[in-house]
Amino acid sequence: MVNKGTGRNYGAELTLEKFFSDGYYFLVTGSLFDAKYKGSDGVLRNTDFNGKYAYNAVFAKEFTLGRNTLSVGAKFTAIGGRWYGPVDEAKSKAAQDIVYQTANRNTLQFPDYRRFDLKVDYKLNRTRLTHTIAVDFVNVLGIHDPFYAELFAD
Repeated sequence: MVNKGTGRNYGAELTLEKFFSDGYYFLVTGSLFDAKYKGSDGVLRNTDFNGKYAYNAVFAKEFTLGRNTLSVGAKFTAIGGRWYGPVDEAKSKAAQDIVYQTANRNTLQFPDYRRFDLKVDYKLNRTRLTHTIAVDFVNVLGIHDPFYAELFAD
């Protein structure tokens, strides 16, 4: 391996945040970017993580119920798909591992990904002791993460 490549990364990010007060908080972030590299072969390619954008939104509300509290929170994530190249199937089968076609590196892109999570927790506050009962609902919408593909499917 020879270190004769160059990289070019640029973008913009925006964050909007409300710190916890009045029983709630939120955080919204957004990034637009472009990340490319030129290898020793002189070809300009996308980096693996050049999804072009990433957005996150987090919100939580806390309700006071006497000495106890009930909290409800949500998180939404949207990101551009990762880049990859075609698989060299003959070399992959021989190696029993994924081997990519070098000349076509990062010419294909996984679909964009979105995920929505919810969390509910209840805090029982006692003298010198707090119990927390929490339930996390991860990927509530059941959206499949397209990044993970199986090469050797049965």
